[in-house]
Amino acid sequence: MSISISSLFSSLSGSSSTTNYFDYSSLSDYNMIRNGTYYKLMKSYYAQEDSSSTSDSTSDDTTETNALTRMYTDATDLKSSAKELLSSGSDSVFNKVATTDEDGNTTYDYDTDEIYEAVKSFIDDYNSVVAEGDNVSTDSVTSPVISMIKTTSVNSSLLSQLGITIGDDYQLSIDEETFKNADMSVAKSLFNGAGSYAYTISSYASSIATNALSATGSYTSYTSSGSSYVSASSALGSILDTST
Repeated sequence: MSISISSLFSSLSGSSSTTNYFDYSSLSDYNMIRNGTYYKLMKSYYAQEDSSSTSDSTSDDTTETNALTRMYTDATDLKSSAKELLSSGSDSVFNKVATTDEDGNTTYDYDTDEIYEAVKSFIDDYNSVVAEGDNVSTDSVTSPVISMIKTTSVNSSLLSQLGITIGDDYQLSIDEETFKNADMSVAKSLFNGAGSYAYTISSYASSIATNALSATGSYTSYTSSGSSYVSASSALGSILDTST
C-alpha cells in the first residue's frame, strides 16, 4: 500500500517543468485522484498507521498496569510480614519462652527459629518489591521503593550483625546460622517497635501499595507525541544509579 502511494507522489513530482505536454503517466495519476482511488489509498494507509500506534500504546498501558498490580500484591505481602515482626504483647515473636533442662532449671530466651522464619519471610517479600520496581515507571510508586532501599542501606551495619547482607541488585540475603547465633536484642531493635527499621519499611510498603492501586486506575497511555503522565526517566534502575 505504501509503495502505491510513493509511486503516486513520485510520478506527480517527477514531471519536468520544461515539458509542455501532459504525458499519459500524469493523466493516469490525475484520473486516480479524480475518481477517488488516491483518496482511498491514502485513507487506508493512514488507518494502518493509526492502528499500529494505538496497538503500541495499548501494549505499553497493559504492561505498566500489570506491573502495578503485581507491585500492589508484593507491597501488601511486605506489610503483612512486617506486621508479624512488629506485633507486641502475647503475639510478639520476640517474647522470651521458657525452657526447662534435665535438672529442672528453667531459663527464658528468644525463640530464634520463630524469629528467623518471620525475618526470612520479611526479606523474601522485600526482595519481591525491589525486583518488581524495575518493571514500574510510575513516579509515585518508584519513589517509596527507592526510599525503602536507602533506609536499608543506612541500617546495613546492624543488619550485617544478623547475617543479612545487601547485594549489588539491592536484594537482601540472610545466612541462617549467623542469624540464629546473633544477638536477638539487635534483631528486636531492628524489627520490632515504632521507629524501627521494619516499621519504616512497612510505612513505605503501605505507600507503595496505595499508590500502585491508585495508578492502575489512572494510568494514561502514551500520546502520539510519545508523552505520558509517567516519566521514562523514573524507571527504578536509572534513578538508583544517580541517587545512591
